[in-house]
Amino acid sequence: MVAPKLRGWINYYGRFIKVGLKRAMRLLNLRLLKWVINKYRRFRQKPRKLAWDWLRKVCKHYPNLFLHWQYGFRP
Repeated sequence: MVAPKLRGWINYYGRFIKVGLKRAMRLLNLRLLKWVINKYRRFRQKPRKLAWDWLRKVCKHYPNLFLHWQYGFRP
C-alpha cells in the first residue's frame, strides 16, 4: 500500500533533494524501530540499541523486505 508512494518519493527527491530524501528515509527507519520495540516485548525494557541491532540483522538477512532498503537506505 505504501510502496508506490515511497517509490515515487525516491524517484522524485532522489533527483532533486537528496538531503531531504535521506532525512525522510532515516525517519522511516526510526518509525520501524519504534514498531519493533512495541511489537516485541523483549525490547521494551532493554536499551534501544538492542532493537536497532536486531533491525540491522533483519535487514542483512532480508535486504528486499522493505522498498527503501532495496534502494540502500538501511538502518
